[in-house]
Amino acid sequence: MVGFPPDLAQAFPRGRPGPAQAIGQRLAEKGIEFVDAPVSGGETGAINAALTIMVGGKPEAFEKVKPLFEKMGKSVTLIGASGAGQVAKACNQMLMVNVIQACAEALRLAGAHGLDAGKVVAALAGGSAGSRVLDVMGGRMARRDFVAGIQARLHHKDFAILMDEARQLGAPLPVAVHTWQQLNALMGLGGAQLDTSSLLRVLDLDVMIIALRAPADGPIGEFMRLPLDVQFDAATVQVGADEIQAMSAGLVGARGSLPAPEAVPVLHATDIPSDPA
Repeated sequence: MVGFPPDLAQAFPRGRPGPAQAIGQRLAEKGIEFVDAPVSGGETGAINAALTIMVGGKPEAFEKVKPLFEKMGKSVTLIGASGAGQVAKACNQMLMVNVIQACAEALRLAGAHGLDAGKVVAALAGGSAGSRVLDVMGGRMARRDFVAGIQARLHHKDFAILMDEARQLGAPLPVAVHTWQQLNALMGLGGAQLDTSSLLRVLDLDVMIIALRAPADGPIGEFMRLPLDVQFDAATVQVGADEIQAMSAGLVGARGSLPAPEAVPVLHATDIPSDPA
């Protein structure tokens, strides 16, 4: 890269920390310093030189590249040795996508109550739940705009790395595991190139599948007699109880990983003892 010292190598792509550590060690044997520096901020951050840059490497190498990094980003932080930048980036992705999933669940609940999603997002944005993720992703969910933004396949890839790292380290990530399964479901639905805010669509589909498994005269069946607004690709269709049965075969087949409805036990509100003790 123009402006870099000739005895220093850098890597911006996000990935696993292991390869970054190995590259740093091999280059050090040849007298070449190395930093891994994944970024956050997307295309807009890059255009506006407002990236967040997470650096792994030796302090002396970091000091050499810091002036150049500061021209590219608003936040430049040395996290630790080679590979540390990749770990910080993984933590960034885990936090962000978990919050996207939380936004989807919040708006699914609001939708079940018949609330205006846009108004809910605006209200939450002014309180302690407010965040950049809620503003951007929650806004896209409220508009049902799943085309623009970061393709979900990239976050799916990030979570694959996360899950493998957690397995190797024995690190429990219970919330991330749930989000990982929702991303898997989104991939199975053909949503790889949609924005990650389309995680809301997975929850929309889950509501319909629950209805298929519930008796028509049960509490869930009664709820599903109300129309449910679900968007698939460019078309928005009104799905009610009558249409759900007709669509069931195709929808369940599209999900791929779902077992047959009759193979899954359903717990209804009436099955729960009033006094668990």
